[in-house]
Amino acid sequence: VISGADTKIEAATAVSKSGCVVAAFAVCVDRDQGGTERLKELGYKVSSVYKISELMEFYMLLDVITNKKRHEVMSYIERTRKIIAAS
Repeated sequence: VISGADTKIEAATAVSKSGCVVAAFAVCVDRDQGGTERLKELGYKVSSVYKISELMEFYMLLDVITNKKRHEVMSYIERTRKIIAAS
């Protein structure tokens, strides 16, 4: 999962200090909170299987969550994206 990318950047830094090169990250879920963009700005390639918005739509189609719950989750994602971007 990728949110703001802080732990990914820490890991890449540690790997780089050991003499290896990190070229890309593969994640299952991109939470759309700016982490992918941040890593790309640093020159990394990023591949994700799903975006959180896609999963929310899929769960709604399966009647696992309601539209209200999808809206709550996506509102939370947007609020935290702004917090992450400001830090």
